[in-house]
Amino acid sequence: MKQIKFFLLFTIMTFTFFSCSEDNLGLEDLNQPTIEEHTHTSIFGKRTCSSHEHMQELLSDPAYKAAREKRMEKYMRYKSQNVNQRSTSCNNPTVLPIAIHYQGIPNPNASCLIALAQSQIQALNKDFRGTNSDISNWSDNAASSFPGISNGEACLSFQIADKNHPAGYGLQDGDLAVTINKTNGDLDNKWSGYLNMYIQFGTGVLGYAPLGGAGNGDGVVIEATAFGVGGGCGSVSPAAPYNLGRTTTHEVGHYLNLDHIWGGGCGQDDGVADTPNSDQEYYDCPNVGENSCGSVDMHMNYMDYTNDACMYMFSAGQATVVENYVSASLSLISNNASNVISGANNENDNDDSDNDDNSDDDDSSNDDDNDNSGNDDDNSDDNDNSDNSDNSDDSDDDSDNTACDKASELVANVTGETTASISWTGYNSAIRYKLRYKEVSGGRYTRMNTKATNASLEGLIADTEYQYQVRVRCSTGWTNWTATEYFTTDASNDEGGTTAGCTDLNIEVTTDDYGNETSWYIVDEYGDVVAEGGPYDDGYAGDVFDQDVCLPDGCYTLTIADEYGDGLCCSYGDGGLVVTDNSGSVQLSSDGNFGSYEDIDFCISNTDVQSKGVKNDAKKTSARQAAKYTRK
Repeated sequence: MKQIKFFLLFTIMTFTFFSCSEDNLGLEDLNQPTIEEHTHTSIFGKRTCSSHEHMQELLSDPAYKAAREKRMEKYMRYKSQNVNQRSTSCNNPTVLPIAIHYQGIPNPNASCLIALAQSQIQALNKDFRGTNSDISNWSDNAASSFPGISNGEACLSFQIADKNHPAGYGLQDGDLAVTINKTNGDLDNKWSGYLNMYIQFGTGVLGYAPLGGAGNGDGVVIEATAFGVGGGCGSVSPAAPYNLGRTTTHEVGHYLNLDHIWGGGCGQDDGVADTPNSDQEYYDCPNVGENSCGSVDMHMNYMDYTNDACMYMFSAGQATVVENYVSASLSLISNNASNVISGANNENDNDDSDNDDNSDDDDSSNDDDNDNSGNDDDNSDDNDNSDNSDNSDDSDDDSDNTACDKASELVANVTGETTASISWTGYNSAIRYKLRYKEVSGGRYTRMNTKATNASLEGLIADTEYQYQVRVRCSTGWTNWTATEYFTTDASNDEGGTTAGCTDLNIEVTTDDYGNETSWYIVDEYGDVVAEGGPYDDGYAGDVFDQDVCLPDGCYTLTIADEYGDGLCCSYGDGGLVVTDNSGSVQLSSDGNFGSYEDIDFCISNTDVQSKGVKNDAKKTSARQAAKYTRK
């Protein structure tokens, strides 16, 4: 049995990873960089990892890194206080609301796609609860090779939301939260409070997910040919050997803080005591009893790389990890369940359709890169209007490999106060390109994906300097980013409370002692984030942070969010939010007395700001805080 590696909570360790074989994350080591923050699996025959470069990109964002460390601190604190909290029965499972977003679907059959989504959630529930029919493979055959180890039964219930949907997606109360061609990329802030599933074509991978999700509109990305169970819906059809919904099970495992069960050699560990060390991943359908590191390898685990038909269990330790992570760090999702789910939906029916095909068919012909939409990249989180210009197959001929290299001759053309275009020199053999840009003053990168050698940028801020880079997807993998280039948008014309046809507002946030848990964002009626701020610094209760925004006429939702789930008021400071116009008059406000979020709907017409209602979740009681999340 493996040696358990438990590190002290605040021990600072730094590791540098150079290959996908070194992708272990020590869950107890909060400050250790990891290449598993997003985990990718190839659709070309076998699952493979290509997450190193993406992890480095994520950790390069200080705000992201700080927020993730905060989530892990909460998880570790909760874990240490609830060592014996797991029960053998599950009479009251924690409900996690699901939203499913199909992207780039040609000629969609909505009713079929909804049914496919339900089949996936049915399979997901069975896998996590240990009620999948092929769990008998464990009990009847594999368990004897792992004495003292039990399969896991996580007390969770995944349910597709069916009411109080975000505006702008064409959904009514009673509709399941399944959108078709309404989103792009892997993050949509308007769907904060849900475990989102983004279904895409031609990602080049089977799926990826953050290792320990945030619930802020992030989620898991699944290749369209590996989502759901059964016959599928035209181009969205699960293909063997990834046709039992286990890609989603694997990626949701990552989202709920489970790492791969192997490491970069026998000295590595996934932080779960009852998953034996393994020196490498397994593919296809290996025989029970395969061993390394002095113990039998648990390759039938959902967190390995075997075919769908040959992975069929979590360990009891893994089930405890996901339960603890949900309780400690995903209250933004679990607290939202009562708001967006009216009752049990059909996705929880005991339908055995997920076992229609238990063969270990290794035919990779069904895993072709079906790029019909242009939404073809694993890391896209922005609208990309140029992607549909080329519907050629991503599996381009490799004969011109040597001609594919870093992009060159980058040129920015500023076309207005809020728009610009970027062009570059590429290669005939390039599969696709990725552009990222952000304000020089800070913030997260916005990413766009395209097969063309140009892209149009919209929604920029007037008189603002931006930086941008491009990289190329060749048949051998991604190139490095180009050197950083810059451009500045045109200056605005400020006249009496409006700037270039928009209304000037000032967002003023007063923090409590835990400002790093506080953020806000404004989305328009199309679901696009048009302004955002935070997180802020801890330990400065009463400090005021303000930010100017300029919004065109239209309707918006302003969300003020607290990652911890106890609002901004009043146990740890008297925080809140105020929105004023150019005259200093208060137009919108929040007293900070909420749980995880407060939504303020408002409309602007000719500089007139009108509130349209406020919605928030229930604030945690101080007793619950003391029992479960005692602050240090």
